[in-house]
Formats: sequence, structure tokens, C-alpha cells
Amino acid sequence: MSFSAIYDIQGNLSALKTVFDDLKQYKAKDIVIEGDLVWGREPRGDNGFIDAFNKYKNR
Repeated sequence: MSFSAIYDIQGNLSALKTVFDDLKQYKAKDIVIEGDLVWGREPRGDNGFIDAFNKYKNR
């Protein structure tokens, strides 16, 4: 079983997408999220983060 852990996203959607692009090489089956998800630099009222996670999951 392989997994990736990401921490302190802090609402930075553009950085999260960059991390997902980087994670493709590791082919992790699961992602563990620890820390803040949506509060911070780019807080979004829409589903931008959910869409990003679903896009990664369905790759």
C-alpha cells in the first residue's frame, strides 16, 4: 500500500494542484491530509478544493 501525506494546505489551491501534479510520479493510492485545508492565502467559497481532489482521485 502506498500513500502520500500532505500538510497545511492553508487555502493555497494553486500550490495544491502543483503538489498533485508532482504526486503522479509516485502513484499513491491514498492521500492523508493533516492540518488546515481551506483557510489561508486563497480561501474559496466554491468547490475548488473538492474538484481538485476528485480530479486527482479520478486520474
